[in-house]
Amino acid sequence: MLNHKSVLVEKPSTLSSSHIQELCNLSKANQVFFMEAMKSRFIPMVDELKELLNKGIIGHIKLIENAFCYDMPYNNQSYIYDKNQGGALYDVGMYNIAMIIDLIPLPLLDMKVEYEKQYDVDVYDKVILTFDGCQAVLEMATMRDYNTNMRIVGDKGFITCSPFYRPTEIIVNYDNG
Repeated sequence: MLNHKSVLVEKPSTLSSSHIQELCNLSKANQVFFMEAMKSRFIPMVDELKELLNKGIIGHIKLIENAFCYDMPYNNQSYIYDKNQGGALYDVGMYNIAMIIDLIPLPLLDMKVEYEKQYDVDVYDKVILTFDGCQAVLEMATMRDYNTNMRIVGDKGFITCSPFYRPTEIIVNYDNG
């Protein structure tokens, strides 16, 4: 950016909000493009999902649940277990969070976090976000083989997507189950 070159950077682009603000300011000052490489935002089926939600196919969104959990045995050479840059939140949690930001354009009212640490990193996180009229529940893990699905519950039905961060399947159900 100092050389007036645009930058596309791997996630996480920084490990702190102050560092990301510095990069954003540098991008603006040098009039160059800067973006974290969040590939999930460019998946065609994500656009289809947004269209369905904008049409109100399941009514008003009440709840979104998504999970990105996998089992990665401990390896002290892996960045996932590096105490400064590792953990479930830094590795996969940004996919969970980015999807919620893209689907719920409301101000955040409250946040609750539960987590489990091993080897000096978070190996499991459960984040509950409360917005005006809806809630999001996100789970991410590096030591639990769970799933990578999303469920969006509205007042007229629900949608399931799998895997949520690059969906290959969207199923619409017209009941509140």
